[in-house]
Amino acid sequence: FDFYYGPFANIMRTKYRHHERPLTRRGVKWVRKTGVHALIHGHRALQHGQRLMLRKGLLNVECDTTLNRNTRKKMGMKPMAAAVTIIQPEGEIWGVSTDYPYIKVFNPVQHISQANSKK
Repeated sequence: FDFYYGPFANIMRTKYRHHERPLTRRGVKWVRKTGVHALIHGHRALQHGQRLMLRKGLLNVECDTTLNRNTRKKMGMKPMAAAVTIIQPEGEIWGVSTDYPYIKVFNPVQHISQANSKK
């Protein structure tokens, strides 16, 4: 619990508590200096599997699945669900979810190579 409620974990959690500090570009700069280039987290009620988001310029891999049967019913979803996010040693990320018909694959090296070739 010390880690989850501590200052470092605060930058990783979804910002839904009023007393928490907001994520800022200055904070993202500091996080990058520590060697962190992406955050992988849950706490998002996603209906179509994992997704990628940029928050203040920092890549966020959102990997939560709504598992509660009653919540899923209210959302008009099938009653049972499962999901897993697999991070390969070379950095590729696979998002597997019963809420999406295919495995989502994100290869950061491929995107960096494409971005560099456009410069």
